[in-house]
Amino acid sequence: MLSARGSCAVSSEWIDPTASSATRHPKATRPGDLRSLRCGLMEGPSSDSRLVALERRVMAVARLSRRGELDGPGALSGPVLFQYPGRMAPSVQSAIFDAVLPALPDEATVLDPFVGSGITLDAARLRSLEFTGVDINPLAVLICAVKAGPLRVGEFVWRAVETGMVARSDRRLQPDCRFDGMEKWFREDVAIDLGRLRRAILKAGDESTRDFLWVCLAETVRRVSNSRVSTCKLHMRTLDDVRRPLAVIDEFEVVAERFAGRLGEYRRGLPDGADGPCRPVRLVCGDVRSVDQAVLPQRGFDLVITSPPYGDNHTTVPYGQTSYLPLRWIPASELARITNSRHPATAYQTDTASLGGSMKAPAGRAEPESEALAATLQHLSQCPADRAKRVQRFVADLDHCLERVVDASAPGAVQVWTVGDRHVGGRRVPLRKIFRELAASRRLEFVGSITRALPSQRRMAVCNQHAPRIATEDSLVFVAPPTR
Repeated sequence: MLSARGSCAVSSEWIDPTASSATRHPKATRPGDLRSLRCGLMEGPSSDSRLVALERRVMAVARLSRRGELDGPGALSGPVLFQYPGRMAPSVQSAIFDAVLPALPDEATVLDPFVGSGITLDAARLRSLEFTGVDINPLAVLICAVKAGPLRVGEFVWRAVETGMVARSDRRLQPDCRFDGMEKWFREDVAIDLGRLRRAILKAGDESTRDFLWVCLAETVRRVSNSRVSTCKLHMRTLDDVRRPLAVIDEFEVVAERFAGRLGEYRRGLPDGADGPCRPVRLVCGDVRSVDQAVLPQRGFDLVITSPPYGDNHTTVPYGQTSYLPLRWIPASELARITNSRHPATAYQTDTASLGGSMKAPAGRAEPESEALAATLQHLSQCPADRAKRVQRFVADLDHCLERVVDASAPGAVQVWTVGDRHVGGRRVPLRKIFRELAASRRLEFVGSITRALPSQRRMAVCNQHAPRIATEDSLVFVAPPTR
């Protein structure tokens, strides 16, 4: 896959191949312009020289990251829809895309097996790349579905206003939505207004418009529930905070206006316009370990770029808890239409189904090949028994994901995995080193790494109160073998 992009001449004026924005090149004003400019980097016929060139570009991005030059959002980045936890840095991912794309074919296909809120989807769309995203969390798939388009922003704005008007005229006092714990997490007056919005959205526009409105409702639910917004976990607000004045429909309208504005700005930067991508986007709600082979065909992807969890969700970032309340307000029929999935039965179901969420070892799978893991488990043997077991199960599940992804990677494909070390039982779990060993056992060749210091608010999101905060994360770059 490290093959030349054909005959393509390019001006030497392209100074920085790691630029995160097309504006850094005097002749590139749109993301699509970068694709032709990149062709000039593919000089020389040998795969060895191209691998060296890729390594140089990765090192250049690493230097920018160390100097803090990639700390901002980046000129080429997508909209924030819902305050999704543990988001990757758009500027870093954008720089990584621009560094690795010269090593890929012209019509490269991209896979993110942990797509989350869609940072990689944004980067792929801004560069007119075919994209497949997988996530076990239905809310993540819903957010990405809105970004995938069509982006009829004017229609979104009008329907949001109409939804507010219809909700205000609704005099029913039943929310038409019941689930365990509803009375705990929502005041009665708040639940009534959320029910009115829910009924109004069901009457609104076409499917893409309703998808947008459901995301707006999800963010509204996050803001007006009795769960604190300062943590990813379900955690009751103080009594004074629960009693705070709330105007739920007003809040929804503010969210919708803000999200529509962000989508409008995003649409203006897209090379493929507002009516959906010219390159296919496929979104799948499921576990990458078990999704159908039609989703992850053998040798199907030229670029894998992702950030898996750094540990089991229960003790790192509980994505399932974050999304549980917002998802409960989306009707089952709509959730099935958008994500082909059901409501999680409990707040913990999604996290339990995620990597390391279950202590049960699957039958017939060999233990991961990692000396660093073996040493870590030995160190954890002095801790309560569940500590070592938790790490062992998580790494085994991560290795299973890696196996599926490697099988789905084309020969010579580039893979970028963003990971970070964490602490369990007071001991550091060197996930970076462990993952490199797992990758080596799958014949992936390590190219380089890009270290990023995490902002303080992100550090809190990826830790628990009993462990040191995760201060940095590394984007590890690999190349798949040219033959299998």
